[in-house]
Amino acid sequence: MIKVENLGYQYEDGTIALKNIHMDLNNGNINGIIGANGSGKSTLFLNILGILKPSRG
Repeated sequence: MIKVENLGYQYEDGTIALKNIHMDLNNGNINGIIGANGSGKSTLFLNILGILKPSRG
């Protein structure tokens, strides 16, 4: 299980990419993230994987 609580990420230029993200990803489930270009999907996964350091959460 992956649990995300109050995740936030802000780029160095001050742009807020993620704000107050909460989610539970359970083993055995298939989950998807859908959103427009530039909405933070890749940033979310890079934070979950530890490639980017969250601003909070």
